[in-house]
Amino acid sequence: MPAPIPPIGGSFPDNIKLTPDFSNSNLILTNTRARWLIRTIGDGIVFKGSPNFWNLPDADKRSIVVDAVTAEPPLRRNGTIADNQWLAKLAAAITAKVEFLNWYNTERKDMDWVTPLYGPDFLPPKRIDTRFVNGGRWYNGGGWLSGIGLGGNYMEYVLPCGWEWDNDGSLGRYHPAAAKGIRKADASGSGAQAVYDSTGALITGGISAGSADRYTSFREHMNGDVAPFDWARTIDTFWGAKKYRTMYYDVRPAIVPSGADPNPRD
Repeated sequence: MPAPIPPIGGSFPDNIKLTPDFSNSNLILTNTRARWLIRTIGDGIVFKGSPNFWNLPDADKRSIVVDAVTAEPPLRRNGTIADNQWLAKLAAAITAKVEFLNWYNTERKDMDWVTPLYGPDFLPPKRIDTRFVNGGRWYNGGGWLSGIGLGGNYMEYVLPCGWEWDNDGSLGRYHPAAAKGIRKADASGSGAQAVYDSTGALITGGISAGSADRYTSFREHMNGDVAPFDWARTIDTFWGAKKYRTMYYDVRPAIVPSGADPNPRD
């Protein structure tokens, strides 16, 4: 007999059943609204048996289907959906969950590539220094240095030796609590990233932390490191959580030197 999905915040879970083996032909949705929701979010996920969905472990399949058919849209007083884009957002979140879980399950089977990034050459400094620029002279705590006259006073971060600055434009999107970031590539093709708060302290955890990058070439990095974080953020944004961005760090861990003061930031 098909096993009923446990009730999870929906109005019709008793009418939604899956067979234990989750075979393509045995997905049973007896509720009209459930069938409509699944069809709306895309035949490729369930009805036509997309490989990315059917390759997932049964627990992940169950979680995805439950999410799809029990998600409740925001409603106006007259009962109509308050957000005209809600179904599109649901579709994006479910599709992102399928992609993310496939990626995550594959990545956690092979984490050996991270080991070199914990070597002394790749451990980031616990802090990055700042220096005060005063109308063209730098003060580094030990004396004044000559500089180019810029006509103003400000603080700037000092790049640690052997590292490169990260892209400031992407920090707000991927590391919202970070003020500055640095990167370093390994000969293996992987790389380390570290980000710092406004005081110059290393962010050691939370969803604003830096992460190890499996790939440093642009295309591979975007597809294999950045896109999965985008999937995780899409899922978390829809359901108002940070679960999947936290999972991301399981397989793209923050590289933190021993003795660093704990500084988790979301």
